[in-house]
Amino acid sequence: MQELTNNQIMEQALEKSAELCVLIAALDLNKKSNDYDFRELLKSAVTISVGLDSLIKGK
Repeated sequence: MQELTNNQIMEQALEKSAELCVLIAALDLNKKSNDYDFRELLKSAVTISVGLDSLIKGK
């Protein structure tokens, strides 16, 4: 098994976090009026994605 570099790990994490943002946004769009408000969760996921992107671009 090939060992991954930190940059490769961060790039994979960024891809997964972007996918997570899309899924959370879909949950929010599909919610019913009495369902959980996913917008706060989406804000956290976007913050993680932006942070990872900044780390990758900063290298």
